[in-house]
Amino acid sequence: MSIINLESDHKLPLKERKYIQINMIKIHSGTNSLELPPINVASDFEKVEVEIGSLLDLKEINIENKVNNKVFVIRNIEIFDPKNRDGFLPINAKSFAENAKVKFDGVDVERDSNTVNDLIPNVTLNLKQASDDTIVVRVEPDYEGIKKLLLDFLVAYNQVLAEINIVSSNESNLEGQKSDVLEEWSYFSDEEREEAYKNLGILRAELALKNLRSRLELVLLRAIAVLIFSFIMELI
Repeated sequence: MSIINLESDHKLPLKERKYIQINMIKIHSGTNSLELPPINVASDFEKVEVEIGSLLDLKEINIENKVNNKVFVIRNIEIFDPKNRDGFLPINAKSFAENAKVKFDGVDVERDSNTVNDLIPNVTLNLKQASDDTIVVRVEPDYEGIKKLLLDFLVAYNQVLAEINIVSSNESNLEGQKSDVLEEWSYFSDEEREEAYKNLGILRAELALKNLRSRLELVLLRAIAVLIFSFIMELI
């Protein structure tokens, strides 16, 4: 699955985000629906695997896209039974083998389920099939994913603050005058600046907006203070 940007008449007050995760895609059956996991906006395809056991009456796949300026490209759809073993599946099986036996760091380990979550801290292993070769499992932080989420959050945070500052400004949209508020957002395009200028100060009397801005700033400052404190404690 791939998500591609489309041109839209709606102009955001900030430039288009470089990284966005979309989780507004659903698969519908006759009576139920299933939400797909978040997918990055990119031209490259991502493999998405979901459990559709709740859609027992699935006869067709209807995909709901609530994002009006994105197009979803889907290919190679496959529905398979995870209990299938090399193309063979018992017709009237009373039970399926789920007692996992693995050798972990030279130690024989046996569990009641093929889902093992007590060998590696905070990691769940889903054992699919046996292997004669040693399987190397590397558990590393997803730095790229963390960076994408942080960028997504920062862009959204700045976008909200920009909107609040514009509509709650004490300045008036007088023709021919520069706005100190809009001058702060130097990356505005001419169209974005013109649209923001029209909305300048239209909600200046709304105290709720100013309170919301103060709360947003306070939440972020507290989070930064906690991170700085944790970093200092690690150095001591």
